[in-house]
Formats: sequence, structure tokens, C-alpha cells
Amino acid sequence: MTHTAIGERSQAPVGSRSAARLGAPLGPWCDGAGATTGAPSTNAARSATLALLGLAAVVSLAGILAVQTSSRIGAPPFAGQWRLLPPWPGGVAMAAAVAAAVVAVATRTTYVSHIRWCWLLAGSLLGALVWSVALALVDGPAELLGSLGGRYDYLAAISDAGSPGTFLDGFLADHAAWPLHVQGHPPGMVLLLLGLDAIGLARVGVIAALVLVGGSATVPAVLVATRNLAGEVAARRLAPVLVLAPAAIWWSSADALFAGVAAWAVALSVLSTGRRGPVSWWLALAAGVLGAASLMLSYGLVLLGGVPVAVAAWRRRFAPLAASAAVVGLAYVAVRAAGFDWWGGLEATRAAYERGVAQDRPYFVFLVANLVVFAAAVGPAAVAGLLRTVRAGRAKPLAVVAGSTMTCVLVADLSGFSKGEVERIWLPFVPWVAVATEALPERKPWLIASGLTAVVLSVVLEARW
Repeated sequence: MTHTAIGERSQAPVGSRSAARLGAPLGPWCDGAGATTGAPSTNAARSATLALLGLAAVVSLAGILAVQTSSRIGAPPFAGQWRLLPPWPGGVAMAAAVAAAVVAVATRTTYVSHIRWCWLLAGSLLGALVWSVALALVDGPAELLGSLGGRYDYLAAISDAGSPGTFLDGFLADHAAWPLHVQGHPPGMVLLLLGLDAIGLARVGVIAALVLVGGSATVPAVLVATRNLAGEVAARRLAPVLVLAPAAIWWSSADALFAGVAAWAVALSVLSTGRRGPVSWWLALAAGVLGAASLMLSYGLVLLGGVPVAVAAWRRRFAPLAASAAVVGLAYVAVRAAGFDWWGGLEATRAAYERGVAQDRPYFVFLVANLVVFAAAVGPAAVAGLLRTVRAGRAKPLAVVAGSTMTCVLVADLSGFSKGEVERIWLPFVPWVAVATEALPERKPWLIASGLTAVVLSVVLEARW
């Protein structure tokens, strides 16, 4: 598949050795001039600055609206606490240094265009991991593990869970007795921890590593899907934006792991619709396995299925998607036979939520506040790219992905199932909206704006769960 989204020029395939072939496609980092060392355009820098100011304004407005209610949200419109004491200087310095390094690599060298594809994927995962650790360290080394070992989290359920079979069989009957996060999700995470406990690895440090790597794994997943849909040039251009996503602030929760599993389920589904023959079916089966695992980790991930459906419709190839759905269906039957009713769990979670904090969070206030917080998580570059994509009104493949993901987000928002805390709950949607940044012709100022958003938020906000 060819890709001609950069300016009005068609792009040659990206290889790994020829500077002549590789320099030009990545040139539009500097406004399409074909050089990677030029200064960013005044218009783009002005637009990015205005976007940052606008984001700050709407976040403040949403916070004012939320604080007028008994929302129990902590740092309206965000969950957590506003920071009263200066953060750890070493963490702030590290976060700023990582952001500067990513911007420098993306805009001042031809590294992103010359490196082999497999190494780009590995480097992107490592870069996202370092970025997330740096942001976590703003709270100080002692806070790197966050609240993963707290009484509300999954690890607290291990001592009472028993065997996997016993836990599944009694999960709904004892629903109200489980820790808060366990009540709010299917039993998949606890089952994973029971497996780790059997080999002596159910420890906070291991879980922290899992969730941080899980969040980082979303980056190569989205890059693989982007390459399949829109070409390698588009994927390479997206890599730095995905690495420097502000959403990494919230990768200290298990939802980051859920996002990684779901991202690879979507990516494999996209690959399956783009291939023919036996490989397509194997990819579809693998997508089904990860899709089933995703639904055992979070109820809300069922909405993310809208993305592969939209891609299949755009490609007019539904057969692999049907194979994936069959695997998910078989997994549902197997889990139901083991004692867990997924729909019953969803209803139990909804009822518990309505009895809890949802009572203090007005629907229409958080209908707006949720979207504001999500905009902060995806970053100004993704928001600008999404708006540009909407204005263009063309059904390009990445526009299909970003548009279908935003549709899923709007459905989740209108459902009222999540009033606040969506910076964590909606993490799986973030990278699939971020692909819209490919529509920006010049991205250096936007990349700086995203990094600045993350650093500032991590300095002023203690995002604890």
C-alpha cells in the first residue's frame, strides 16, 4: 500500500541504508522542506502555543465546574491531589531531559528515518518506558511503585482468592467484599497475579514492571498497525509523538497493562485484514486470544472493538474479524462454564459504582470534564491532528482509526459509566487517537507542546490511585 500524506508529494518506500531515499520522507518534521535541521515555522509554533493556552483554560474551567460539586475527585478535574510541596528535583530534571532527547532525536537527526524497522520498534518501546519511569520519578524514587500494593488494588485480593477455580466461582457472590479495583473489573488481573504467586513473583516490583512495560508496548503495537494501514513513512513519523504521550503519567496503574494487551489485539486484527492466506487467519486467531484476554481485564475494552470493525469496513474484509470474534466467543463460553458470568460482572460493577462515588458526581459536569481530561492525556498534538483530520473530511486509513476511536470515547462518555478518573480508565483509547497527529504537516512545536504538557502536569499533580 502506498502513502502520499506528506505535502503533495508521493513517498518512496523507506529502506535502511540509502540516505537519499530516507532523508526526504522524514523531512516534513520541518514543514515539508526536506531538511531535518531547519527551524519550525512561525505558524506551527504559534498554533502549538495557543493550543497549550487553550488546554490550560479548558482544564481550569472543567476544574472549577467539578469543584463546585461534592465530586470526591481530589484534584478537579483530575483524580489525585494537587501538589502542595515541590516535587523531587531529580525526577523533574530527568523528565525534562528525556523529553528534550526525544525532540532532538526526532527533529535534529535522521535517526528515525535510517534505523531498521525492528530497531525502531524496540527503541520506541524503550523510549516510552524511560519516559514513563521519568514521569513517575517526579514523585520521588519511593513513589515509583505507586499504589500497586495498596489495600484497594489487585494484589490485596491474593490472600483471599484461593485457587483460580475457587476465585472465579465465587467472584460475583463475594463481589462487594473484594478490594475496590477488583470490584471494578473482570477477574483477569487477579488470575494473572495468582499465576505469578504460584511461582513466587506476585510482588509490587514485578507488577510495576508489568504495567510500565504494558503501557510502553502500546507504542510498537500502534506503529505496526500504522505501517500496515498507511505505510512505513507514516509510522516512522508517528513514533516520537507516541513515545512522548502525556498519558504516560498514568502508566503507574494496571490500566496501562490493559492498554498494552488491547493495543496488540487491535494491531493483530488490523494485520489480519491486510493479509491473505493462512497468515491472515493465524493473525486473526491471535487477535481473538488477546481480545478475549482484554475483556477479562476491563469491561470497557469491549468498546475498543469498534476500531478493528471500522478498519475491516474500510477494507471491506470481515472474514478475519469473524474468526477473531469466534475465538472471543469460545473464551466467553469457557469462562462462563468455569463460573464467571461476564455480563453479570458488568452489572455488578455498574451497581456498585452507582452506590459509590457516582452519586456525588453530576452527569453533565463530568460529561464535559471527562473529555477535557482525555484531551490532556492524549496531548495537544493529538487534539490538533484530530481537528485537522475532521476538517479535511477524507476517509484516509488513519482518519478511520482516530475517528472510530473517538466514537468509542464519546459512547463511553455518554454512557455515564465513568464520571471522572478517565485519565486512567480510558488509557487504551489514547494511542489510537494519537495516530491523528500524522495529519500535521510540521510537528516539532507540537511534539514540544506534548512533552511540556506531561512535565507540567506531573509537577503540579500527584496522580495516585
